[in-house]
Parts: sequence; C-alpha cells; structure tokens
Amino acid sequence: MQLYFSTNAVPAERWEHIHDYLDEFGGAVGLEIFPEFHKPCFGEKFHGELEYLKRIPCSLHGPYYESEYAVSSQGNVYRHSIELLHKTLKEVAPLHPAYMVFHHSNMVVKQEEKTMLLQYARENYRDVKHICDGYNVSLAVENVTLATLKKGLFNQEEFIAECKELGCKVLIDIGHCNLSGWNIPYVISSLKNQIVSYHIHNNYGSFDDHLRIHDGILDFEEFLDAYKTYTPEADLVLEYSPEGAADVEGVKEDIRYLRRELSL
Repeated sequence: MQLYFSTNAVPAERWEHIHDYLDEFGGAVGLEIFPEFHKPCFGEKFHGELEYLKRIPCSLHGPYYESEYAVSSQGNVYRHSIELLHKTLKEVAPLHPAYMVFHHSNMVVKQEEKTMLLQYARENYRDVKHICDGYNVSLAVENVTLATLKKGLFNQEEFIAECKELGCKVLIDIGHCNLSGWNIPYVISSLKNQIVSYHIHNNYGSFDDHLRIHDGILDFEEFLDAYKTYTPEADLVLEYSPEGAADVEGVKEDIRYLRRELSL
C-alpha cells in the first residue's frame, strides 16, 4: 500500500507548500495531484515541482473544477470537461500515476432528472475511460454521493451494484460515506476485491468539510479496522481541505500516526 497526501489542501497559488507537509518523510509519502489547470498559474507551479514529482509516488485526481460528466456529450460543459481532461493527462500521465479518480457527477441532482443524468454519466464514463486508456492511466471510480447536499447519482446499494457491473477499480471516500449515512464496513466488505484506494478525512455530518481524520463524528478507528480486515493493500490518501490542513504540524502527526498504525 501507499500513503498519499492530496494537493486539495494546497491551492494552486501556493503549491510550493506541498513541501511543508511532505519533506519530513523523505519520499515515503506520495502525492495525489488535485489538478487545477483551469487556473493560469497552475501550469507554472506544476512545472516548477516536476523534478520533485518524478522522485515520489503519485496518483491523480481527475479534474474537478469546471468539470462535469453527467451532461450531454454535445454540450459546451462536456466539451470543456474533456479539454481539461486532455490537458491534465498530457501533463501528469508521464509521471505514471497509480490511477486517476473519476467522478460520475459533481452537481446537485434533482430526483426527476436522475435517470437522464445517470444515462449521460454512464455514456461519458466509457468515453473518459477510452481517453485514459490512451494515456495508459487507469480509472478508479469514487463515491461522490453527498446526501446532505443533494449531490450524487447513487445510493449505497446502487453504487455497489454500479461498480460491480463496471468491474472497475474503486476509490472509497469515507467522508462522503459519513455524509450520506452509508455503512462503511459494509461498503468495504462488498467491494473489497475492487477497492484500490481511499480518500480519508472527517466531518460533522452536514458539510463536506474535509477535516483531519479525528476531527468529526466519523469513527476513524472503526474504518481502520475494516480497512485492515478487508483491504490492507489499498492506498490511503489524506484528502484535507485548506482549512482542514491549516495546522501543518497536526497534519504531519496524522501521517506519523498512520505510518505507526500500518507499520510503514
């Protein structure tokens, strides 16, 4: 397994601060790149760290900002999303990321529109997978249902069934599970043979705050027990928000804690 720190915590404008979190660990902790190529400054920041990125393990989050796949492939939103995807893969694929995280949807989903949006997302998933295959980058499908925010195309059972139908790699975001009332040990045991990674963070059950792993109502030790039981080889990604990662020393203590717990 590999432990990663997500650059979701470090906005493009100050991307050089990834070193504040990682340098102590001498390359043992990798980076999950949360791309922001929609911002003019990100390319420059990314290229400034390229030699460093070549020396550490990397994974890749698919473009999030200005990106949506639960839309018609004939529209401008989808075309822009695909442009961002190509731009991201062109830059990051040479780093040989372990996978790229895929979101079926990022938007609020009205119940009466769910069937149509799900059809779009399924069709566009095949398109995105074909593009990623061309860059030799595999996809890991993430659960992005945020029930408290009315986002997401799948409930718990629908997500499990969708992933089994696709036969895809899976990334479980435990904070999203917490917001949606999903049974984390059950989800893990159901998809254990497909899960390759987790986004780990916490919240208080209302908002997708991406707080530190012990800052919230999610029982992180219960998760860790299920992780050790069913998927001990899967990767872990600390996916904190900038606010959640504001205490740099605290974040590094979380990393030290995980390394101790997992004998890394």
